[in-house]
Amino acid sequence: MKSEIIIENSYDPDITRVLELTGRNLRWFDEHAVEREIFSRYRGRFIAVSKGELFIGIAGQRSSNSRAQSIRRYSHIRYIPQEKAPRIYAY
Repeated sequence: MKSEIIIENSYDPDITRVLELTGRNLRWFDEHAVEREIFSRYRGRFIAVSKGELFIGIAGQRSSNSRAQSIRRYSHIRYIPQEKAPRIYAY
């Protein structure tokens, strides 16, 4: 007697769309970080990539305009540490 395994995908279509958008922004960052000298030019700042556009912020500052709200939604956001130092990242 054969047993059958059924795997169901319970992903919400909206989650798939959000993952696609955020992944696209992360790929843009990976492709352009070196040529735009992001790690050397923006030390001590937050950067955000949204729709292929780079936005720079300063820690502690908040922006309440509608453009800032849309940037926060699906962006790749990262803090560039003030000082360059070796770091270990684990998954």
